[in-house]
Amino acid sequence: SGASLSPAPEVNGVSFLPLLKNPSASGARAWSFSQLFAPAGPYSSVVNVSNHGRSLTNGTYKYIRTVTAHVLGDPTILYTHQLYRVADDPEEAYDFIVNGLTPEATAAYEYLSEQMDLLSELT
Repeated sequence: SGASLSPAPEVNGVSFLPLLKNPSASGARAWSFSQLFAPAGPYSSVVNVSNHGRSLTNGTYKYIRTVTAHVLGDPTILYTHQLYRVADDPEEAYDFIVNGLTPEATAAYEYLSEQMDLLSELT
């Protein structure tokens, strides 16, 4: 009919099936990423969501970057940052961003935020 499809978007993903088959196997990445956004539907850009949360952990530290109460379409994005040492603080009670970064926490923050930037549109 002459119609053409847009090319498939690039996906930065790695199968975790090997870990399901063998939970003691090494992961393909040194970190784990998750995100949640609203309103529901296809994600196109952080500019087009009202609430957006992303987190990245290396198993020792967890970095969280959130946007809340964002006006849809507004190009100004205000992020909140959090950093927890989840290996010792699984309840995420001590936020290094609020309470002060140690040299180790600074290195973790720099690494995790850089990795998140590489996964997002901030680069």
